[in-house]
Amino acid sequence: MQLSGLDLRYALTTALLRAGVPLTVPELVRALDRDGFTIWGRPSKAVSDALRWEIGRGRVVRVRRGVYRAGTMPKQTRSRIIRRVADLRERARTPEVPRRSDNGTGARCSPVAGAGRRARR
Repeated sequence: MQLSGLDLRYALTTALLRAGVPLTVPELVRALDRDGFTIWGRPSKAVSDALRWEIGRGRVVRVRRGVYRAGTMPKQTRSRIIRRVADLRERARTPEVPRRSDNGTGARCSPVAGAGRRARR
């Protein structure tokens, strides 16, 4: 499963929380890979860009160039982030079932003119 935006930020924050020690950017990328996640584009840039926001919120602390550790956050925020990433991990591990466009009937679905409208009286 490819991550970006909020999901990427939360996954990185969770990886730092679980580690309990400062991690380098390559270690963070490997942690995401172990959980079944991939990152779009250049992983090192995507990670540092994503963590910049979390640093501003105090959830992540930059130890030195390319090394980060978990910061502080309210208990409820921590729980929300961990729960959301657990759901993402579950979705990444569960194979997606391809959807059928014919709803299993064999007939193609196409919009019908006037469908969903109330009949005029």
